[in-house]
Amino acid sequence: EPGKKPLPHQKVYANFSVMHPKSFNLGDPGTMKTLSTLWAADYLMQQFPPGTMRFLIVAPLTILDTVWAAAIFRNLAGRRSFKILIGDEARRIKLLAEPADFYIVNPDGLKVGAKARPKRELRGFSQALADRKDIRGVIIDEASGFKDHTTFRWWCFHKEFGDRPFLWQLTGTPTPNRPTDAFGLAKLV
Repeated sequence: EPGKKPLPHQKVYANFSVMHPKSFNLGDPGTMKTLSTLWAADYLMQQFPPGTMRFLIVAPLTILDTVWAAAIFRNLAGRRSFKILIGDEARRIKLLAEPADFYIVNPDGLKVGAKARPKRELRGFSQALADRKDIRGVIIDEASGFKDHTTFRWWCFHKEFGDRPFLWQLTGTPTPNRPTDAFGLAKLV
């Protein structure tokens, strides 16, 4: 809710994110990483002229609305806006063109319009994402979805947002199967 006071560990999470532009939050599930990260992003947006510091949130399709959009609405209502970039490619491009503080997309949405063969290439929606230089920060929830640096999903994300100053990866399971699962996540930063 607006005016909600952060718990001590949430202050640590938010401060850490602001002070470490490319970092990980490996907190356990249920430790309120979402809200802490939104507070950090909101703080950064206040440090820049309006419209020059936007964030992309990459999260599983099942939680785009119920977790991320709901958290923005409940805690930053009236101050921050969001667009959920789902649907066909034309709809995604249209929504991305509309002004918002946060754009929310699923991981496979990053590949929409891109070509994997014969040569990897950003096009359509994927190129539109890359062209938005005002999106200076990216939050990846359930970041272990990017553990394999050889996938087309990983490649698209890296081409679109590898040069952005802020990248916060959230996951309680950075190495879900083996220690080498951390390689793709680390390679993003």
